[in-house]
Amino acid sequence: MKYLDLTVLFHDSMPSRIYLSILYQNGYCPKKIIYLKFRRGTKYNIAKNIIGERLLNKIIEKRKSKFIDINFANIFLEKFNLSYELLNKDIKAYSKEYVEVDVNNLQDQNLIDYLSNEETKTFLFTGGGILRKELLSIKDSKFIHIHPGIVPDVKGADGLFWSYLLRGKAGYSCFYMNEGIDTGDILQKDEYQLHKFKNIDLDKYKKEELYKYMLHYYDPCFRAQTLVNLIKKSEQSNQELNQLNYEVQNPEDGITYFFMHKKLRDFTLDKMVKEMID
Repeated sequence: MKYLDLTVLFHDSMPSRIYLSILYQNGYCPKKIIYLKFRRGTKYNIAKNIIGERLLNKIIEKRKSKFIDINFANIFLEKFNLSYELLNKDIKAYSKEYVEVDVNNLQDQNLIDYLSNEETKTFLFTGGGILRKELLSIKDSKFIHIHPGIVPDVKGADGLFWSYLLRGKAGYSCFYMNEGIDTGDILQKDEYQLHKFKNIDLDKYKKEELYKYMLHYYDPCFRAQTLVNLIKKSEQSNQELNQLNYEVQNPEDGITYFFMHKKLRDFTLDKMVKEMID
């Protein structure tokens, strides 16, 4: 296992877990995982004091799983040799060092101070909000992010779906983040054909479900694969992840897209499903 000179800012979500799992599959682990523990409301804190945080979180996860069609999630995950069950393993196994940091949000001064004192200042941002100037301006830091869309052509929201509608493929860009929306210095750009799903009736699912499951279980796998491609390229060129060659973006170039209107989104999903089941 190769330990990368990389610190993962972990937000507990399936996309974050997919990053760690696919890195591990390819023989990589970050040197450190910082689990961002966003402070909960009053009801959560009262329950935590009564039954304990560990048991409370198990109850919450069990309730969440009732609303998840695990078989549907696995349809997408299996294309990347993953499963919903595998993604729920203890993330401590994916790193040399693990720490939990309590924060109110991503602008929390406690988080800024903590990251300022980190030895490894190359961070992978896996989601959970928007990074502001104070965090991105930490001295000697680099924040890596993978966006669904080939920038600058496809910036903004619903990138997987805009990419497919406009370019016919799932497009992904990896860059060093800056204060703009998807305007950072470009490190890697990849496009992927959608997988074929034989003997699976994707048409039986409602469009809202298809959109949600592709967003949470399919799109993050492509993001993680793009990160792996970047890491392999860095190894071939013998460059550190914070000193990679990059392409400077002009923030005025390209188009920033918003979330698709439902009618256009359904039209795009129909096109995607037709390709995936043909």
